[in-house]
Parts: sequence; structure tokens; C-alpha cells
Amino acid sequence: MHLPVYAATVNDRFLYHLKKMMPRPEVEDLCKITLTEAWGQQTTGQDFRKQLLDEIREVENRLSKARELLISDQIDGMDYREMKAEYNSRLEKLQAKLSACNNDQLDFSGLLDAGLKNLFRLDNVYEMELPKGSAK
Repeated sequence: MHLPVYAATVNDRFLYHLKKMMPRPEVEDLCKITLTEAWGQQTTGQDFRKQLLDEIREVENRLSKARELLISDQIDGMDYREMKAEYNSRLEKLQAKLSACNNDQLDFSGLLDAGLKNLFRLDNVYEMELPKGSAK
């Protein structure tokens, strides 16, 4: 398919200016370090993870306390089952959040590498996606 002259000209000019603005390969490591530090400062991943772990421990302790109350006949079986159901529900939700938090932390490095790789070859990607006969 042949593009009209105007579209081909616009694509050529865009590619010309894109290549002028491409970051130099020497700064890729600096970008990675800077973005990693900024991510660490902007996210509260470790604090959030610690908070979730603390909440999980607290719910587990309450469940253990309810078990002790049942054993010492201070509460009946029905009360214990209600408490256990409530605590298990809270535990499942907290553990799901913790799991999601762990997955997010693991993905950052891979996403950063992929993003920088794409950034540093953006002109080539753009040029490859142009219809034949457009860019020079």
C-alpha cells in the first residue's frame, strides 16, 4: 500500500526528530539507577508489606486466643465457630494482599528492563512499523 505524499513526509520528519531526541546508550545504566531509586522513594511497598504481616500475626493471635477460650470453656462452640469464620476470612484477604504485594515487587525490575530496552530502541521500532516506502 502506498501512502499519500503528505503522510510519508510527516512520518519521515517525525522519525528524523525522534532520532535526534533518542537517549544515548551510555546513560541507560544511569536511567536504571535513577528510576529504581525514585521507585523506592515513591512506593511504600516494604512498609505496606510489614503492616500486612503485622495484621496477619494479630489475626492469628486472636484466633489462637479464641481457641484457648473454647478450651477453657469461657466461650461455647458456636461462638468459637463464628470467631473462627470471621478470622479466617480476614486472614485470607490479608494473605491475598500480601501475595499481590510480593508479586508487584518482583515485577518492577523486569518491567524497568523492558521499558528501558523499548525506550532505547524506540526509533527502530517506529521505523519497522511504518508501511514500506515511507521512511528512509
